[in-house]
Amino acid sequence: MNQTIKQGNLNPFEQANIVICPYHFARAKDVYVKQVRWDWVIVDEAHRLRNVYKPTNRIANAIVGTPKVLLTATPLQNSI
Repeated sequence: MNQTIKQGNLNPFEQANIVICPYHFARAKDVYVKQVRWDWVIVDEAHRLRNVYKPTNRIANAIVGTPKVLLTATPLQNSI
């Protein structure tokens, strides 16, 4: 990703290849994530998207309307 930025592409997510990046990097660059028309987004550690309706969840808001596969091994804990 950093190499892509150094080559002049200010949006590191705008490329023809598959993009793999850490959650924290995508969250820090959420403005750029919003600009890309994604075919699919696969989110590992998807429990980080629990509060998707809050405006403070930058990644959830950046990928609204995009087909997603959410993966997690963290059990959901609800109080009944």
